[in-house]
Amino acid sequence: MKLKHALDEHHANMQVSECGLYLCVDQPYLGASPDGILTCGCCEPALLEIKCPTNNLGALNYLNETLQLKKKSNYYAQIQGQMAITGIHKTYLFIFYVTQHHISYLLCALNIFGRHLATTF
Repeated sequence: MKLKHALDEHHANMQVSECGLYLCVDQPYLGASPDGILTCGCCEPALLEIKCPTNNLGALNYLNETLQLKKKSNYYAQIQGQMAITGIHKTYLFIFYVTQHHISYLLCALNIFGRHLATTF
């Protein structure tokens, strides 16, 4: 599994857990449903968000020229909301996409303040 392999390179004993719907305590009409929660032996928990754009340029539509998630993208707003609601202040965004010649992926790590922590292929 590409995602697990990419994460195992930088983390000890990485585990991915399924999760359900989180509701905001103060405003229960706001909710978040990340694709998973990542835990390991070396870091604080992190959220996992997986995207599979349907067109070949899908991943590139959400990233800027330095391969960081564009702040104007819908993914950015979704991820920031999920971190605020869950109280988990780091997210790994895994973008899986297919081109004419091969299967590719990007893994971006973001924190609650919108700072990109890393981008890997």
